[in-house]
Amino acid sequence: MVALRTKQRVTNVRMGIQVECGEMRWVRVNATPFVENLENRERGVYSENGVVVTFSDITEMIISRGQLDDYFNARWISSAFSMRMQP
Repeated sequence: MVALRTKQRVTNVRMGIQVECGEMRWVRVNATPFVENLENRERGVYSENGVVVTFSDITEMIISRGQLDDYFNARWISSAFSMRMQP
């Protein structure tokens, strides 16, 4: 919708989609509006013919990144706690 309304390319938008089983899937969305012909585009005249949209499933990447963040946060808390405990 944004690409069609603004006639501007939209890239790397992260979107969560809840699937039937209740699981959350994450996708990266790219959208590019297209015009009727090049001559109109060069004159700055745009028609709302449509938008080409791609979706990439990035769920595994999001999960992995969350697990990595959890790991480093736990290590940071552990090291901060052990420094306080030293005499």
